[in-house]
Amino acid sequence: MTHRQPRPLLAALLGLCALAPLSAAALEAVLTDDVHLSSASPASNYGALPTLNVSPSAQALLQFDLGALPAGTLPEQIAKATLHVWVNKVGAAGEIEVAQITSDWGEKTVTQNSAPGIHIPAASVLVAQAGQWASMDLTGTVKQWVEYPASNFGLALAPALSSPATTVFLDSKENTATSHPARLEIVLAGPRGEIGPMGLQGPKGDMGPQGANGAPGATGATGLQGAIGPEGATGPQGATGAQGPSGVVAIAAWNGQATAVTLSNTSYTFVGPTATLTATSSAQRITTAGSLTFVPSATTSLRVDICYRSSTGTTLQTPGVGYKVIPSVVNVRLPVNVANSFKPGAGTWLVGPCVRQNAAAMSLSVSSDDWSTGWAMLTNE
Repeated sequence: MTHRQPRPLLAALLGLCALAPLSAAALEAVLTDDVHLSSASPASNYGALPTLNVSPSAQALLQFDLGALPAGTLPEQIAKATLHVWVNKVGAAGEIEVAQITSDWGEKTVTQNSAPGIHIPAASVLVAQAGQWASMDLTGTVKQWVEYPASNFGLALAPALSSPATTVFLDSKENTATSHPARLEIVLAGPRGEIGPMGLQGPKGDMGPQGANGAPGATGATGLQGAIGPEGATGPQGATGAQGPSGVVAIAAWNGQATAVTLSNTSYTFVGPTATLTATSSAQRITTAGSLTFVPSATTSLRVDICYRSSTGTTLQTPGVGYKVIPSVVNVRLPVNVANSFKPGAGTWLVGPCVRQNAAAMSLSVSSDDWSTGWAMLTNE
């Protein structure tokens, strides 16, 4: 019997079958540490809280272990790496950015006073609504970690420079109520085989008789599992659970013109608008920060702080720690930043910047350009 040589089209198809398919697999890095730092309480550690706060005075830190990657993974095999964070609450919509951390830290010990170094931002995302994932492309960052494993000190999240008032609260891995810790999803691409040379076409032979039908061939081996598909739609919201022992209770802010006042050397006075918060127990804490400007009438020094008073009272109280002694020059506008954290007890409280005379008698004057802005947050402990 004379064997028939493949036709040109069939030969080309057989050559293409020699190509190895481009395989892909998705996996997740393990989140080992997450915490936020607060400039309002620079000596405090917040590694056990259910939320990661990102605000003008707070940044969040994340650490991922890439041990789930197959041994010998190369940077060029990282097809895609995406960071997903769950937005639990939005205090002020805006934009957050992510940057590499450049030195070591620990979830249970790090504070603002011992904060690690932070590199320039690698990606950012707009955040305007709670109850959904916010995602950022970190393919370049993960490729660098794969090539230089010692450079993986984690990631830092903070308000973007173009949106400094952004205030959001993200789920931490300690949040058992919603269970949406940060995720780092990595998609791997397998190598593609090379195309072999195509053989020459032989002479056309005579067509032989048709053979009998052969037995069915064996079932082929199961192919590689495909990449993980996109997350499904969010299911219906369950019933509200009981209030846990910690978390954010309320957020308030002030924004308005500073106030002209005559200062006393024995008591503080508010120097602009205030925020109002209601605490239901003595265990709740108020954390606050703000800024303002005014023009002193004397060259001396004065004390500035965050004060509070009952909504039905007239006497201002101070936390007793954290006030600043600020030098002033007569008739020269003075910019001031203030922050503090305290437990005022149960009640409705007015909170805002306050000033008192530290030495010589003086007063503060303001113009339409002198403004006071800030925020206050009530949390359980």
